[in-house]
Amino acid sequence: KARKGEDALVTGGPFRHLRHPNFSGEMLLWGASAAAGAATAATNFGRSVLAACGWLSLSALGWAGISFVLAQAATSLEKRQAQKYAGTPGFTEWRRGAWPGITLPQK
Repeated sequence: KARKGEDALVTGGPFRHLRHPNFSGEMLLWGASAAAGAATAATNFGRSVLAACGWLSLSALGWAGISFVLAQAATSLEKRQAQKYAGTPGFTEWRRGAWPGITLPQK
């Protein structure tokens, strides 16, 4: 954007493979947090079933909630990019080659 202007579509660096690397990274981190919660639940299961279920439930709820929010954000960004860059050279090829992450079905 520094070379091509503020409205330029960025297709290099991590954007070459991931259309929304920030959202994908956050989902990865939240998934790891949920996995850590599941591991904690597994190690505590013999001591306290209630504590284990609490950790597991909270981890799953946090992951599901943030995944939904990030999927909404990615879907909204997909729509805005399609409207803004739809005739820009290389846009269609970039969309075919870069993973959009987890998005919601478009209406």
